Amino acid sequence: MADYVIHPIPLAEMTIDKSMLMYRREFGQKYTQIVYAWYLEGPEEKILVDAGVNVEYLLKERELPSKEIQSLEAGLKKLGLAPEDITLVIITHLHSDHIAEGAKLPNARFVVQRKEIDFARKPHPTVAGQYPARFIEGLNYQPVEG
Repeated sequence: MADYVIHPIPLAEMTIDKSMLMYRREFGQKYTQIVYAWYLEGPEEKILVDAGVNVEYLLKERELPSKEIQSLEAGLKKLGLAPEDITLVIITHLHSDHIAEGAKLPNARFVVQRKEIDFARKPHPTVAGQYPARFIEGLNYQPVEG
């Protein structure tokens, strides 16, 4: 079995209403979180888990108080990589903070659950803002079941 080293790539710090994480409970309480992409260093493919988001989108479109830690490109560069080097991105889910930078990875295929792709293309109206079509469409998906 191959050995892997996990490298966190912190991209942004954002403040959200805690109710977004607590199934619509605890409204009005603020929660600050870090948005990451994760590089899996291993013997073969260049793998990211999630593609992350940029602060400009968080500030202007989501209107979330945010500050940049580093760009995806800068985080990859610190690991001796360029966006073009990434060949596989494992997407945990298709919220914008996990996929917004996907288009910057031109040689990657994106592994994601088929049900998640289907939902993201027609999200429930209460969460539609978390699934901008421009981040979801046009990527090289490798859908998986389950």
